Amino acid sequence: MGGWLRRICRAGLMVVLLLGGDWTAVVASVVKMSLEELTLKASIIVVGKVTGKVSESTADGIKTRITVAVEESLKGDIGRTVVITQPGGTVGKIEMVMSEAATFEVGEEAVVFLWTRPTGEHTVLGLFQGKVPVETDAKGRKVVRLPPEKGQGPQTVRLEDFVRQIKETLKTARTGQENTRSSVHPAR
Repeated sequence: MGGWLRRICRAGLMVVLLLGGDWTAVVASVVKMSLEELTLKASIIVVGKVTGKVSESTADGIKTRITVAVEESLKGDIGRTVVITQPGGTVGKIEMVMSEAATFEVGEEAVVFLWTRPTGEHTVLGLFQGKVPVETDAKGRKVVRLPPEKGQGPQTVRLEDFVRQIKETLKTARTGQENTRSSVHPAR
């Protein structure tokens, strides 16, 4: 076997070993989530800017901790920063990649839908779907680019409109819960 092929095979074996020897851990399946589903299922939703990113080797493989300075909290009780834990990253010469996981770069701004694990760690809900990058358009407005819908290209929406839609979804959900509670009468 050639030297380069041997290195590729070793690297593949190393990834499997880092994942506990389970080939099924390499496969990710993404279930499409609507904005409403992301909003309702998230424990925390923030608009923020990535200020730090550190990868470390753990018993479960490589994990990356991303620090986000919270500019606006839309859901959940979170402080001025939130730390997101993601699978994958680079430690030394070893890189572990989860193909469908959201990626973050220091300095970027995003709307992030997070799920809080029983361990207290926050992770991105719905893999890549739970991170919506914020950009500045030619007119200097903050916008988000939403994934294409059936037969259409990506949609560009002003950040303030996107945030308003999330808040309206949360308000509707709360109102629905209150109406359900008020319509339930105690048994006599």
